[in-house]
Amino acid sequence: TTRHDSERGLRPHLPGLRSLAAASSEAATTEMLPVGLLPAIGRAFAVSDSMAGLLITLYAVMVALLAVPLTVATVRFERKPLLLATLLCYAASNALVAAAPVFAMVAAGRVLGGITHALFFSLCIGYVPRLVAGAYVGRGLAIATGGASAGFVLGVPFSTSLGTAVGWRAAFGVLAA
Repeated sequence: TTRHDSERGLRPHLPGLRSLAAASSEAATTEMLPVGLLPAIGRAFAVSDSMAGLLITLYAVMVALLAVPLTVATVRFERKPLLLATLLCYAASNALVAAAPVFAMVAAGRVLGGITHALFFSLCIGYVPRLVAGAYVGRGLAIATGGASAGFVLGVPFSTSLGTAVGWRAAFGVLAA
């Protein structure tokens, strides 16, 4: 950040911060989308609601177990390519779920999503201070991670509605795209 940029505040960095916000929204939507679609997913694979509910549990377990180890293990990697790789993994996770021929593949897609999520937010939060001057880090973080709120408030209901209207696979397919 140059002195001139820091004097102008966040404005020069809004495209980057908005990109992080969009990625945070994708992450939150990916995390929570199955909740509203579990009965439909369960019916599609003839599994019980409780078995379908494991899709949420698998994701959460991956996040809980791997957030710190993945953050530590990737400390020497360049942040931007790693952040972009997490976005590709979110897309792959959702595409795998959308195209899964069997329930085990849906579960594998959710595991990949959980692993991705375990790393994504530490990268997102750590990336903001690289974009903005110290005095603006708090505001930058609010913008970047505010996308998660948008994902919960807009992304999940929209995607769940889409999945209910045209099929759960379509919701995951749109999210993958």
